[in-house]
Amino acid sequence: MPFLPSPARPLPLNPFGQAPLLSCTLAWMGGIAIAWHCRNVVPWWPWLLAAGIALAISIALVWARRSGQPRGSLRSRPRLWLGVTLVSIALTGAALAQAAWQNTLVDWPAGKRLWRARVDVVNKLTEQGVTVDATVLAAPTDWSGRRIRISLQGKRSRSLSAGDVIACWTQINPGRRVGNPGDFDYGAYLAVHGISGTAYAADSLWALCTTASGHIAGGFTSSLLRLRQQLVNRYASYLDGDQLAIIAALTLGDKSLLDADTRALFSDTGTSHILALSGLHLSILFTLMQFVVLRHIRRRVPRVVAHAAVLIALWLFVWLAGAPLSLQRAAWMLTLLQVGNCLRPSWGSTLNNLCFAALTLLVASPLSLFDVGFQMSFAAVLGIVLLGSYVWGRIPWPYWSDRGASANVPAYQVPSTLRVQFRRWGDGCLKYGYSLLRSVVWPFVSVSLSAQFATAPFILYYFHSLPPYSLLANVIVIPSAYVLLGGALLFFLVPIASIQGLVARVLQAVLGAMTDGLEHISRWPGASLPLYPTTLTIVALVAVPCLIYALCNTRLRRRRVNLIVAMTCITALAAGSEVWRLRPARMTSRIVVYNVSRASAIHFIVSARQSYLYASLPPDSALAALSYVSRNYWAPCHLASPTMITAPQLTQSRLVRRGNLFVFGHKRLYVLRETLAPRDPNEPPVPVDILVVGRGCRSRLAAVLAAVIPRQVVLDGSLTPYYRQRWIDECRVAGIACYDVRERGAYILPL
Repeated sequence: MPFLPSPARPLPLNPFGQAPLLSCTLAWMGGIAIAWHCRNVVPWWPWLLAAGIALAISIALVWARRSGQPRGSLRSRPRLWLGVTLVSIALTGAALAQAAWQNTLVDWPAGKRLWRARVDVVNKLTEQGVTVDATVLAAPTDWSGRRIRISLQGKRSRSLSAGDVIACWTQINPGRRVGNPGDFDYGAYLAVHGISGTAYAADSLWALCTTASGHIAGGFTSSLLRLRQQLVNRYASYLDGDQLAIIAALTLGDKSLLDADTRALFSDTGTSHILALSGLHLSILFTLMQFVVLRHIRRRVPRVVAHAAVLIALWLFVWLAGAPLSLQRAAWMLTLLQVGNCLRPSWGSTLNNLCFAALTLLVASPLSLFDVGFQMSFAAVLGIVLLGSYVWGRIPWPYWSDRGASANVPAYQVPSTLRVQFRRWGDGCLKYGYSLLRSVVWPFVSVSLSAQFATAPFILYYFHSLPPYSLLANVIVIPSAYVLLGGALLFFLVPIASIQGLVARVLQAVLGAMTDGLEHISRWPGASLPLYPTTLTIVALVAVPCLIYALCNTRLRRRRVNLIVAMTCITALAAGSEVWRLRPARMTSRIVVYNVSRASAIHFIVSARQSYLYASLPPDSALAALSYVSRNYWAPCHLASPTMITAPQLTQSRLVRRGNLFVFGHKRLYVLRETLAPRDPNEPPVPVDILVVGRGCRSRLAAVLAAVIPRQVVLDGSLTPYYRQRWIDECRVAGIACYDVRERGAYILPL
């Protein structure tokens, strides 16, 4: 045999032994998570007060230990001191997180007024306009410096860049709007990103402010973002369409040009991480710089200077790309690694560097913990580190031995000289192939599997899908990323038109081949599996494999029994949660008035298998408007497609319709979308349980009460703001309960 057995490697130190900062990081994250769930109940100062008390106790324990207390006393136990210290760290993180959350809560003035704001970043470009994040300027203290998200209409808005100052006549609304069941928590998303409100301005209601110099700068960050826009415009001279959007996102972090179809293509194939700049892109750039520059420098001092210059260049790239959290994490880890290698090659560990990067980012911005990119980026690196140390690193790959390798090569009936040459050629091919498998193919497969295993819970929780061909798709995407990033460096560093044109053609070919391959994979059967597991099932998908691994690496009988019991309990709880979610009575009878703009949509649910949907739009348009509800509410609840109500007269076992009047179960619902005609004064009004008021109704409540007497008024999402406020005021005067779906989300009435 040409292989020599490799000895099995022992288990490395436990994660807490490898990374002393791991305990502090977990405590800080735990405190932030607790404060987030109590953000509407507990202010920031009780957390800070509790943190101060815990810190005082920790200092007292240290003083008591150093003052010569008996060894067995309670105050001399180091575990007690460590626990109190970690509690203090957690409470401090909770206080900072709560303060950051309260800082995003702003009471914006009612009505429209003139606002001036500086554009921080352009988020999305559409045919109608752009969406930008901006900082409010020249306003009273309560509002100055607050960040808002503005939708600006008009073609001239596409020329905006970071640092521009705009003036707009608009009303700023809090971002904490509630939608339909299962909707994305947009308010929490804005708070995590430090945004306090949203606004909309038509083309005629905003203008660009200029000075004598023609431009107002916004600082160093805005200058870099303007430079990024110039680089994107340079791309646009050679590329267009989806190729321009992909190359701008992949190399410069500008995702404003990406459309929904392109995002869906990369998401369905499990390669959307390539569009979000992260450690992969930074490692590729560092590898290219090391290959071109660093490996040729041998002397210590020039090498340290070169490493410092490369790190400065990489940090400039981080801010040029908008400083996403995943890229900041990678930059911190790479900086710590390079500083450690320059000072002491064996200094530091990857896990400890990861913890330091997490602490740095979470101290600066505690709410970043709830950013999806932050979670997936750190989970991917954590999975690579832990699985690489505890699983893949313990697989004993045998060594290649030149002695005996020729024995496996068949010696055909050829002359002896050719036989020797064939054996040498065969040995070389086998050795090269095995070396390629061990040093290139297997590391790529193991790293990809580790990252996918670590990020799978977040993908299932946030996106409800699992791409089974993602490993194969990454085989196409990651080598393409090397070529695209290297080509982008050459494209910008060599400003010669002929060379840029040649590089652009190479980029076009690579982008075309990559997207064609992904589109082909996306058409395979089961390319994207929609899954809606419960939270317990997601926890079990991670915990059970970890417990199985621990079971295989322990020989203590008591510990093995405990692990088996834990696996059984977790599996039983996960299975029970799935059975409970899919039980026949999971969906009880109810009436749901959805929050849909410019339309009325009322869902009469009999059970999970039978329901009826009334909408003021044609059936196809109504289903398209409710596609988000279908994906995030109907599908997770396994609710069958509803039967559309189109006839003005309908009689079913549970539902009866007579024009605008619906009788469902024991509830009477009346839909009002037009001005009521005069009625016979001798005809008594019809009592109803719910009156749904929609767009087109201009009648006053007094006139409506002559025909319909409601117990509850529901204002649907199509009603204009003027009539919405008028109905709210009139219902308050009349003493009738009024529910506004725009402010409070979909109206749900269980029967």
